[in-house]
Amino acid sequence: MKGGITSHLLRAAEGGDAGSQFNLGVLYDNRLDDNGHAISGNRVEAIKWLSLAAEQNLPHAQIKLAEVYADRPDVPENSVKACAWFLRAASNSSGMHRQRAQTGFARVAARLTPAQIGSARHLALAPMRTAPGEGDVPAGVLQTGRPVTFIPAGRPVPPVAAVNPVLVLATTPVKNRAQP
Repeated sequence: MKGGITSHLLRAAEGGDAGSQFNLGVLYDNRLDDNGHAISGNRVEAIKWLSLAAEQNLPHAQIKLAEVYADRPDVPENSVKACAWFLRAASNSSGMHRQRAQTGFARVAARLTPAQIGSARHLALAPMRTAPGEGDVPAGVLQTGRPVTFIPAGRPVPPVAAVNPVLVLATTPVKNRAQP
């Protein structure tokens, strides 16, 4: 990536600006050249910049990062990471963005085992940077002010229709997960 605008975007992203990091990640993931022709894109760079923006609680960066991971369902770890980022995005957003995160979670979670879903929920609660240099958020704390339902170990997760699956975070993998 070269050019005046891109170099300004890169400088801002390197300086920690979440919006610039998001835009740079989207550019690397775009897979189109300036003429609209398909190219390979740069997944590694896209994930790098989207991760930096997502860790700063930028909901649309969290959703985009989840979608990038979900684009590679052949790697199970990617699906788990996708679900975790969809969970975080849903807890940080509202309206259509929250719906997009919930739909993404449901789509990817349908391919996962209960243990993998438990791993995704655990990852969603893992410490994350709130902003460059500001330390970590303790595990289990989502800085959104939205309610999060914790399900004790060994209890089944209610059916998706009965409970919003994005805001139900199990403390351990749940064995008896009801299917929607």
